[in-house]
Amino acid sequence: MTTEGSTPRPVEDIGALVQLVELKAVVTFGLSAVREESEVTAPEQELAYMHRVSAEQLESRFQLAVRTPDAKLNADIAVRYDFDEPLAPTEGVLLEFAERVGVMAAFPFLREAIFTLAARLGVDAPVIGLLKAGEVHFGAAGASETAPADSEPTPSATRPRRPRASASTEAKGA
Repeated sequence: MTTEGSTPRPVEDIGALVQLVELKAVVTFGLSAVREESEVTAPEQELAYMHRVSAEQLESRFQLAVRTPDAKLNADIAVRYDFDEPLAPTEGVLLEFAERVGVMAAFPFLREAIFTLAARLGVDAPVIGLLKAGEVHFGAAGASETAPADSEPTPSATRPRRPRASASTEAKGA
């Protein structure tokens, strides 16, 4: 997509970014489930986020960890978007895109994975409710935390039964 000498266009508005991306793939990076008794009386869940971006593509990756009285269930799924032209979205736009668009695309896959993992273990599947617009926040807009390509997202504070969110970003062009 990028031709030699072409400079990626800066994108400072989520509306502009949404018009210039196309969902191309949903990728499962990992699924795990462990039958384990715990003192948790009601399911607790934590949602973490990281991304990888280049001039041609954005990958928003989400990890959903659910702990129930009988199991630990984890799903790690990404949604990949291609850009219509070389772009350079700001960190704030990338974060807002993850909160408003990316998580909504990935969440049905995360929910299904957790439900299926519980069923395979033979434990009660947790009911993971709907995400409501504006409910998920991964951090302050414009946060420029950088993590190596093999890093794990950093978890945020605990909120039982509701998605918890955290963010980390991977180096651009990685």
